[in-house]
Amino acid sequence: MKLSFSTLGCPAWPLPAVIDAAGRLGYDGVELRFLEGDDALWARPELTGAGLRESTSRLR
Repeated sequence: MKLSFSTLGCPAWPLPAVIDAAGRLGYDGVELRFLEGDDALWARPELTGAGLRESTSRLR
């Protein structure tokens, strides 16, 4: 069984901190609900365009 966590528990964290914690704690995935207190994820630079490609490569 794979385990993941939601950023509802850490809404103020930036994406790099979320990714680092997930890897360090042995999680297989992350449900992104907030980043740095922002729930408008569709507008976040790390989740659009070139930022999305970089973020995706960090998640793998």
